[in-house]
Amino acid sequence: MLRTNKQKQKSERVAQTIPVSQVHHHLPMNTASKKILIAEDNPGLARVLTFKIKSGGYLPLTCGDGREAWSVFEANPDIQAIISDQEMPYLTGIELFHRVRQVNQSIILFLVTGRQLELSQSSISDELNISQIFGKPFSPGALLSTLDAALACERASSQPISAPVDLSHVSLTDRRGFNEVRE
Repeated sequence: MLRTNKQKQKSERVAQTIPVSQVHHHLPMNTASKKILIAEDNPGLARVLTFKIKSGGYLPLTCGDGREAWSVFEANPDIQAIISDQEMPYLTGIELFHRVRQVNQSIILFLVTGRQLELSQSSISDELNISQIFGKPFSPGALLSTLDAALACERASSQPISAPVDLSHVSLTDRRGFNEVRE
């Protein structure tokens, strides 16, 4: 399942959870300009994630700890998504996400953890509106597919679905054939 976010106003946030398989992948998207922040203290996993995100056409910004990730986030307000390990030096993934949510309510957040069950059952993922929690071990390909889907949903939700329609001139008839009286 994928949680998508949309912030209409500062105090109003709309979230929707949908299966990744139901996302329409035909939406055109220029991924090359999309910055993805990766916060991972394991150098091997950081290299794998960086390679996978780059192979998906995105621009990965990779950090080795939570404090560095926060600095990179502050310096790059156009980051589209954050992929963070939970257990890192200086700031955990959750602590990083708390800071991020104070600044940006709609950014896509993915958490990577060895304690998936604990976090998926807690209210913290709802409170921070984490789009997806990946339990270790996980498939970097699945993470990339989920990222593609989340960004496609974000793009689709930012497009106006339709313009307001004025129906004041339309007469309504009930199923017995009587016109509705409007007051």
